[in-house]
Amino acid sequence: MDWKHKIKFLLPSIIFIVVLVLFGVADNFTSDKEDINHPAAQVSYDEEQYQEGINLIKQSKWHDAGVKLVYLQEICYKDSDALYQYASARENFNKSDYGMAEYYINDVPDDYTGLFKEDIFTFKQECKQKVEKIKAEREPKKIIDSNGKQIWKIYIGTGSLHFTGTYKGTGNFIVKLSDSNQDLVEVIANEIGDFISDKTIIVPYDGWYYLEVYGSDGSWQFNWQ
Repeated sequence: MDWKHKIKFLLPSIIFIVVLVLFGVADNFTSDKEDINHPAAQVSYDEEQYQEGINLIKQSKWHDAGVKLVYLQEICYKDSDALYQYASARENFNKSDYGMAEYYINDVPDDYTGLFKEDIFTFKQECKQKVEKIKAEREPKKIIDSNGKQIWKIYIGTGSLHFTGTYKGTGNFIVKLSDSNQDLVEVIANEIGDFISDKTIIVPYDGWYYLEVYGSDGSWQFNWQ
């Protein structure tokens, strides 16, 4: 039998073997895929992440706990949303970003009854008191109010100051912003006659500044944020 006849004779057997192999590989691939996506496997994975998040909270590893819980809180797994908010609030509090800490912790409902309930509500009160104390300390202080001039000591914590004001009269209207050393940062307004001011000033740092407002021969009002 020459080689052409041998190939012709063996070809059906070769094709049959190849088909069996391919079907076996495909079946194994499908089986593996089904195992990965099986609901029970997903639940087991979610629970594992959840428990790891809890352990990280117990260790005060707030950032790592938030990373573990961020996905779970999106799918509303158990009480992971409240735990994620708590971990994020703690992380920001430790960075002295008390506003963001209060923002996160306030997302935990007042009727929350899950894990770390007492710790969470104690911390919620701590955040509230800290923010209120800082607000009180940063209240604007009028230090001069005489002969048409007012000087305010103000705290800017957002990187900018938005000043609005109106002047009606024939005199001069001047507004200046100085830093904590009373060095000039910017002249916001220096006009004669009726004038409307609406200006945003980018400041070089967050902290205390002096805002000076002067007007003559007229009336004026102003505000800032």
